[in-house]
Formats: sequence, C-alpha cells, structure tokens
Amino acid sequence: MASLSSNARRASTQVIQSSIQVQSDQYIPVEDIHGEMGQLEKQLDELEQRGVELEKKLRDNPNDEDEEHLLVDWFTLIHEKHLLVRREAELVYTAKAAEPGGEAS
Repeated sequence: MASLSSNARRASTQVIQSSIQVQSDQYIPVEDIHGEMGQLEKQLDELEQRGVELEKKLRDNPNDEDEEHLLVDWFTLIHEKHLLVRREAELVYTAKAAEPGGEAS
C-alpha cells in the first residue's frame, strides 16, 4: 500500500509544480497551452484508472487497517484531480484571453 501513497504524493507534487510554473499575467503561446491541456487530459485519464482500481480495492477490502490507507490514497487522488481540473480551467481562460478579440476580464 505504501507505493500507492508515495506515487500519489509524487503525482500531487508534480501537479502543484506544474500549476506554479506559469503565472496568468505572462504570455503563453497557444501551442504551449494546447500541449499542456493534452498532458492534463492524459493525467486525468490516468487518475480515472487509478480511481477505478482504488474503488474496487476499497469495496473488496475486509481489513480496517488497509482501508485506512486506501482512503488516504482515495482522498489524495481526489485532491490531485481537483488540482488538474483547476489548472485546466486556468489554461482555458488563458487561451481565451490570448485569442484575437479575447477578453481577460
């Protein structure tokens, strides 16, 4: 179970670092935005798969001690997904603002 937790923490750290890298007031080429959105989509798909596997383990697990670790992994996964969705929304906003005639307000 420890590998799930460490993988979850590592992925969460990567998501946070990714969202910190770009400030909203900096110019970002539209191609870069679309590239990052593609990466986010892949990460969201991977999280979805991990979530399905984790949910199966939670439902089939009779051991309370393991359940505690699985729940921590589950909530970490939900947090990661929230960060990715938030970053995706920021990128959509940035892309719209970068379009000709796009408004940032």
